[in-house]
Amino acid sequence: MACSIFCDMEKAFDFLYHDILLSKLHYYGISDKVKLLLESYLQNRCQRVHITNSYLNSNSTSKWTKIKCGVPQGSMLGPLLFPVYTNGLPRAVEHKALPIVFADDTSILLTSANNT
Repeated sequence: MACSIFCDMEKAFDFLYHDILLSKLHYYGISDKVKLLLESYLQNRCQRVHITNSYLNSNSTSKWTKIKCGVPQGSMLGPLLFPVYTNGLPRAVEHKALPIVFADDTSILLTSANNT
């Protein structure tokens, strides 16, 4: 018997929690000036939403909110930081399944000789 699970994480780069990512980078030996540079790149960012309604000729703007997760859109570091963040997934299932990971797409293959 064979079974596959296909996962495509929508907006995956938006859900990288900064604290977890920074602790993983530290675990892999990123420290000192490089760690401080990455911390300043990720942390202390804010965002707000501005909506323009041309039909009603009105504008709305939300309050500024501190961003606690995600990497800046279109950044060159996002594709490099995402695998660091998710690298524990294959080890979590490898003794029971075959994980295949490419960027934010993950497939998990399960096989069993038992047909019951």
